[in-house]
Amino acid sequence: MKIKRITEMEVEKNQLQAGDKLQIADAEWKVLEVKDGKALIWKCTKITNHVFNDNNSNIYEGSDIQKYLQNKFPETIPLEVMEDVTEEGFFLLTEEQIRKYMPNEIDRIATDEENYTTWYWTASPYVGHGYTVRYIGPTGFVYYNNATSSFGVAPACVVA
Repeated sequence: MKIKRITEMEVEKNQLQAGDKLQIADAEWKVLEVKDGKALIWKCTKITNHVFNDNNSNIYEGSDIQKYLQNKFPETIPLEVMEDVTEEGFFLLTEEQIRKYMPNEIDRIATDEENYTTWYWTASPYVGHGYTVRYIGPTGFVYYNNATSSFGVAPACVVA
């Protein structure tokens, strides 16, 4: 499969490097890490909103947002890309992963469908409250809010 680098010509997926920006469908994705022939990529534009969990639980496993990413979100991705997504499918990054791969707040900024900077969920609960979840604000700073709130979905996946 060929993927188009935003700033360069088309390249084979085995030529991807951390920091590359990719155009997949109508959205921009960033390569966060390349390891053992697999690339961890993160969608940073065209973010749509979704509640984290209607029952106000901050646990990612089994949440409404995880179900959305595993069942509905893949329908928005071209089949040729889906063929290379690993078995894990699409998921939210944890706060720890975001800080690891995007240590600078400016690198964490994502945009919505109108190209405005936006808020987006992480997979990390806010410790001390069973109903609050960490999210990234429009400036890249980490905040927390109720799981029933609706924020952006900035999924990641691994392609092999």
